[in-house]
Amino acid sequence: MEDEPLTAPSPAILELLQAGRLRLVTPVPLGDRRDRFLALVRDMAQRRDDYLSQLALLTLADLHRHSRPESGRSILSGLLARAAIDQQEEETAMRLWQARLVLKLGELFDAEQAGLEEALQAIDRRQENLLKELREETDELFALTDSLQEGGQRTEAMLAHRLKAWSRMFFHRPSQPTPALFVTAHPAAMDTLVDRYEAEQRQSPQHLVSLELPAANGTAAVSAAPLIDTCPLLRTALLAADGQDRATSLRQGAAAWAHRLDEVYVQAEDRSRLDLFAFPGMSARQLFLAAYAGERTGPGQADPPDPPPTLVGTLTAR
Repeated sequence: MEDEPLTAPSPAILELLQAGRLRLVTPVPLGDRRDRFLALVRDMAQRRDDYLSQLALLTLADLHRHSRPESGRSILSGLLARAAIDQQEEETAMRLWQARLVLKLGELFDAEQAGLEEALQAIDRRQENLLKELREETDELFALTDSLQEGGQRTEAMLAHRLKAWSRMFFHRPSQPTPALFVTAHPAAMDTLVDRYEAEQRQSPQHLVSLELPAANGTAAVSAAPLIDTCPLLRTALLAADGQDRATSLRQGAAAWAHRLDEVYVQAEDRSRLDLFAFPGMSARQLFLAAYAGERTGPGQADPPDPPPTLVGTLTAR
């Protein structure tokens, strides 16, 4: 969010950064306010239980849906006061502050959920071992098993607010270049895009291709150039600005990709699947702001009349 140092980056991320194959982007730098924001983040981390419990009860991303100002007792007012931020700033600046806070609280929530999920999985494994000893022909489980899903449901409930905050930050500047391809591992994120696109365009997005990907912990037989560079047809199709004939090129490139994947990675290992969809008629900025933030591009921010199709992929572990 604000050019912060990575916390405990994995060896894979470090390798990608050093090789120049991964670039970190700060869409809207805070400039001279950065130190205040980072101090606020540290305070949030130290008192995360207080903030996370309030976040679960408040719809932070919807605060500007009404014309009346927010309550002075809300979590956002408290956070901005701690950072000495004037709440009378223009609406656009305040919306960006809201977006930053929602995303940072979401990161703290993720860390909290990861620890909780790990503990619950350990409990679940012990429960399963106990059930194997106690049951014979029944598949009934203790009530505890059902409660293991609550954390995931809460995460999905917060996802909409975090997507709204992200889209406002990422597409704040119309002139900023955007990627040719977006990828999400959250089915709910894709469902929201599809619903909005069908409502706007009266058609469904086009499923282009399914690609298998190596497991996150897979070991390559060779480690030279990025694997995509050995499949130029697929690479060209993914980055093509013109959507015409892209589906055909992708299918042809996918066949070469599958063959190359089996050569470089062990076939027996687990794979992930990337399903690519095209959203013709809407730029990425139009699509994401409409779907996640419920906003239209403003005056002077219009996109070209015939933008290239937006490509979005869903990543599924197998």
